[in-house]
Amino acid sequence: LMIDFDNINYQVNWYPKDKNTFRYTVIDNIFKESFRMDMLNYFNVNCRNNMRKFDHYDCEFFHIKPSTAELFSFLYSTEWKKFISNIFPDIPLTNNTIAEIQHHNIGSPSGWVHNDYDASQFINEPLENGINVWDENSPYRASEPGDDFITDVRSIAMIYHLNDKENWVEGDGGETAFYDGGYDDKNNHVIKVNPIPNRLLVYEINPFSFHNFKSNLRHERTTFTQWYHTSMKNSKIRYNHKQTDVYKQDPPKEVTENYGLQ
Repeated sequence: LMIDFDNINYQVNWYPKDKNTFRYTVIDNIFKESFRMDMLNYFNVNCRNNMRKFDHYDCEFFHIKPSTAELFSFLYSTEWKKFISNIFPDIPLTNNTIAEIQHHNIGSPSGWVHNDYDASQFINEPLENGINVWDENSPYRASEPGDDFITDVRSIAMIYHLNDKENWVEGDGGETAFYDGGYDDKNNHVIKVNPIPNRLLVYEINPFSFHNFKSNLRHERTTFTQWYHTSMKNSKIRYNHKQTDVYKQDPPKEVTENYGLQ
């Protein structure tokens, strides 16, 4: 990786400051440029033509499997997990994680406002280092997944910008925007994180971490997106939620109609 995790400087911010509802940090130039270019070239050769489309969201994705991760294998290392965990050390993480590449073609419409506060199911087949990676054969956000699966709750998200335009300027779009509440008007964001190449955004997931993708008007946006999880028990203690609160978050009616969902 050519990176010294112990010497990365960052500042954790509360949003909004007056309510202390969730935290985030932005770290620029997280990797050496040569490594970013290696990853970008690998994506273009091995992943770009093998992307799949979300049913409910104008975005392509590529699930990063441990067996074929190669340059992206750091996402499933204990060193990377420790680095992410240390940003919010009060959140006890399990070893369960999901990682994927997300790609937005130019002109992809903005996503709906949501909080990512979801339950995820995992097959208990950890790697040798103990990291347990989500398998495509696992149910996803199922309210009754069965006893054969581990159910955890998303608690930390990270978005790494791989190949966004180096000379991005205001008006180009592609930002990650944060909001005061769920299903807010997409134009009423409070803060935006610009899609700068080699930029890492890490934020706490809880019932208040409302955000969305802003339409990318001039450039492609390609990111690594990863979620770390906490146990259902811990999530209930922290946020006093009902069991059903962390299962399938249905998109708003207009999204359902646009994508032909039931």
